[in-house]
Amino acid sequence: EKMKTLSSFFVLWLVVCPLQLGFLHSSFFVGIRHSSDWYAHVYTLLVNWGTGTLLLNSWAAMCYFHMFTKKFWADIVVGDGQVNADNEDQGIDRVGVRQGGMNNPARNAGRDHDAEGINANEPRKFIWQGKQGAIAHAMESIKALVLGWEWDKIDKQALLQDCALPVSKHLAISCGIPIAALSIELVVPLAKVIGRQIGPTAIFRTFAIVSIVVDFINSSKHSLQSWFQAAHGIARDDRYLIGEILLNYSPQQASS
Repeated sequence: EKMKTLSSFFVLWLVVCPLQLGFLHSSFFVGIRHSSDWYAHVYTLLVNWGTGTLLLNSWAAMCYFHMFTKKFWADIVVGDGQVNADNEDQGIDRVGVRQGGMNNPARNAGRDHDAEGINANEPRKFIWQGKQGAIAHAMESIKALVLGWEWDKIDKQALLQDCALPVSKHLAISCGIPIAALSIELVVPLAKVIGRQIGPTAIFRTFAIVSIVVDFINSSKHSLQSWFQAAHGIARDDRYLIGEILLNYSPQQASS
């Protein structure tokens, strides 16, 4: 089972995903070219594989070092220590203002209970970036095998279900939908006429963009829903609390 998991991961990560990504990159930026020469097909296949390997592993490295986050670039521009200090100070100020008294035991106990309930019911958050991301977990599993021959560290969840399979699935969607559109263009007469006017490369680019956007929205629907609910809550508070004076609530203690 461990060997099957490892073999599947390497086939997907070293062969399938680079070919998918290389084909997508070549068809989108270079254009679709028809050739009957088998040497040209082999050369194109090798070029696509090399380009896809470079892009895929570059993206994985950037995810590992969370380079797609604002914090990474803020640490470079401002400095790691200064950013962390400012964030801690701002966090303390926000907590103090919103809580209206850190020494309120009843309110703090209720807040802690609510937080525990939210964390217990909240599903596991899937992320790609950082030390706790899917890329980092897959690298740790491979590193444990290469450096210490620890076969028990080969995790199917980390290598396949959270890493290689989702990447291959998203690339397959981005490549498959444009290919299906080009196939329809070859069969349907009306689509064939339209395809001659705009060209196969334009059709591929259009459907590739649409498929990537739709797939991204579908994959991020939980994050978008949370963002929408937060924005709705802020707008609601601003609507009903304008002009109101907010006071800290402290429960009245019963007189003995």
